[in-house]
Amino acid sequence: GYMIRSSQTRVMYKEVDFPAHSVRPLQRGDITICNTSAGQYKGELQIVLKDRPNDGSFNVVGRIAEDSLALIDHLKPWQGFKLQ
Repeated sequence: GYMIRSSQTRVMYKEVDFPAHSVRPLQRGDITICNTSAGQYKGELQIVLKDRPNDGSFNVVGRIAEDSLALIDHLKPWQGFKLQ
């Protein structure tokens, strides 16, 4: 896959508007929030697993520290994770 997704954020913030900003190309380790143009995915927090273009629906809001990038390889589907 290309992303690790936390879909709970889109449920929690479904009424919030997320205008597009920082829509640069996506790099492994970027932390994104889907903006309003992402439709049903609006508000979803994601961690980028593979470099790829940004279609304009992903706001880059942070980045995993370089010395912690290897940890994202160990996350499994439906496994919980926490950003600190």
